Amino acid sequence: MTQENNIIKAYTDGSCKGNPGPGGWGVLIQQVGKQDIELHGGEEATTNNRMELQAAFQAGTRVVPLLNDNTSAIIITDSQYVKKGITEWIRNWKRNGWKTAAGKPVKNADLWKQLDDLMMQANQGGGERLTWRWVKGHSGHPGNERADSLANIGVAEVMRGGAVVQEIGDTGSTPMSPCIATKEAVTTTGKAVQLPLSLLQTVTLHDVLRLVVDSPDFKGMPTTRLLLLLTIASKPGIEQKALGEILGMSESALSRNCNALGGRGYKQNGNTVGGKGWIVLVRLKSDYRKQTAYLTEEGRRVVERIRPGAVVS
Repeated sequence: MTQENNIIKAYTDGSCKGNPGPGGWGVLIQQVGKQDIELHGGEEATTNNRMELQAAFQAGTRVVPLLNDNTSAIIITDSQYVKKGITEWIRNWKRNGWKTAAGKPVKNADLWKQLDDLMMQANQGGGERLTWRWVKGHSGHPGNERADSLANIGVAEVMRGGAVVQEIGDTGSTPMSPCIATKEAVTTTGKAVQLPLSLLQTVTLHDVLRLVVDSPDFKGMPTTRLLLLLTIASKPGIEQKALGEILGMSESALSRNCNALGGRGYKQNGNTVGGKGWIVLVRLKSDYRKQTAYLTEEGRRVVERIRPGAVVS
């Protein structure tokens, strides 16, 4: 039996703004006694299911080479499509020549075949060195929440034309390849990559990721909400509609995130969670239907901790 400290856990998640639309994937890899590895990337035109599959594939390419008689891995996903597909449905798909029971071609067969190859490589010689587990998404599981945040970073970078594959942590000697070609260089440290929003040029992606992990102020905060805060910091007085366009948020998602950053709070699992009090929305006198966003004094204090002088007056 594999000891707990020799079990690698890989949390995966995918995200898509529109379905189809620009999408991102995120992976968090954890092993006792070793530094966490965080991966994320995206594609310009994709679907949510493809990003879930891509996240699982990217996790697999990192963990499968590490498996042996004493080391196993679990890929943990919040997608029933991925979990049931790789553990149940795929046997019949292969038997039917990658056709469904209805005789139709299996969707996303290219990615399913890649995952199947990884499974065969992982479990060659017998045994189950690579297994799968499903967890409910957005239910407060730290590993899943982190993978979700990384996937959202992948989406944001694709939408702003930035680098689409980033890797932070104990990366070893083999960097990942980007999913799509970009004009910007891709690093494997995260230390020199600028935020894709071209808004706070002094704040790097590495700063943002470390804040989400380490700072009490940002603990458990979705990455999209943090990017919303940084956007308002760099563009005080920006109209709420423009915020949504920049970040690719729907009207309802923008309202929910603004309430979470402001004073009104928001609903979560049926409970009202108090707002941070970091932003305030002000209605325009010339058009009462429009609202503009500003940081409060507390919000300015919080953002200044990211980088002194980052807040635009």
